[in-house]
Amino acid sequence: MNDKGFYLSKIGFIIILLSFSWCVEPYDFRIKNNSPNLVVESYISNKSFNETIEFPSDGRYFEVKLKWTSDVINIHDEVESNANVSIISSMNQVWEYEEIPSGSGTYVLLEDDFKAMNSIKYKLDIRLANGDIYESSWEELPKSLPQEMGEVSYREIDKKGYIYKASEKVIDDIRGVDLYVDLPTNANSSPIFYKWSFTPMWIHIATFTLPSQPIHKCWITNKNYLSNYVLQKDMKGGYPQKQIFIKTLNNSRVYKDFSLLISQFSMSEGYFLFWKELQEQSEKGGLFDAPPFNLQTNFKAVNTTKPVSGYFGVVEEQAKRWYFNIYDLSYNIYDNIDDLCNISYGPDGPGGPECYNCLDYASGKSTNLEPSWWEE
Repeated sequence: MNDKGFYLSKIGFIIILLSFSWCVEPYDFRIKNNSPNLVVESYISNKSFNETIEFPSDGRYFEVKLKWTSDVINIHDEVESNANVSIISSMNQVWEYEEIPSGSGTYVLLEDDFKAMNSIKYKLDIRLANGDIYESSWEELPKSLPQEMGEVSYREIDKKGYIYKASEKVIDDIRGVDLYVDLPTNANSSPIFYKWSFTPMWIHIATFTLPSQPIHKCWITNKNYLSNYVLQKDMKGGYPQKQIFIKTLNNSRVYKDFSLLISQFSMSEGYFLFWKELQEQSEKGGLFDAPPFNLQTNFKAVNTTKPVSGYFGVVEEQAKRWYFNIYDLSYNIYDNIDDLCNISYGPDGPGGPECYNCLDYASGKSTNLEPSWWEE
């Protein structure tokens, strides 16, 4: 096989392996004009960093992301660095964010115990390096708080959907599970506005390694996989709320142990409508059809006329970690990773890099350090 053929074969192997990892790409803000628009992503909750470790998870600090975006062709979104970002409370307390890493446009509140408290209002204050000031409205935890997060369950399902065959997107039968979260009875006199998001992690084993080698077993994350979110305006509760579909057949992510952190947020109606409108625009083909500055927003420019988008939310947060194993299904799933790795692609031998080193996993961020909370 010539060098070109060998290169194309290697690419083919990677495409085949990635085809087992069906995912939805996240969307970004886009503005249908030629002027840059400041976009702010931010929220705080009633759970501190230390409390999120108990979900269990690696913990989560509150972040603010700042970027400029436009719909001009061939112009990439630019982050806003060197800003001063702070949370101000109605009790005249101030907490400062730090830009981490420097120049990233991501600002982190490195406070292990900070969390939103009942009956206290908060606002986000943003001061750019050029002197422009933006601030949110005063927000507080929702008045109607849900009871303890319900149980997580799943139901096996077969349905039609898009899959990749020979690098071509076609409609075919898809086997998988629908995930549900039980909603407790809503004893409030008003609706509860829910949002769920999902953080998956799975195991990858490098076929051509020994269990004693540090490159044999890795834990994988990918922010693009299961990046959808689910919304529900609940009036009465007492039922299982459908969440997301997880493909089981030909999905290498679930061949070994698979874990999903399910985060549940209850929020204000304004924040809920922001996410709902954003979701509807995405389903219609993205934000090209309707500029996000027409969405719900609680930000305003204080000393400039430049537009600003986004929403600062103060939410009630709960989470549960769900573990899934294919051997719990009523049918068998064949793990074909070893078969793929044993296909010869040229003089360098069979398989791709992830067959020899789990840290070279192609479709996610890998680590060979087992999380302290992981359950086999």
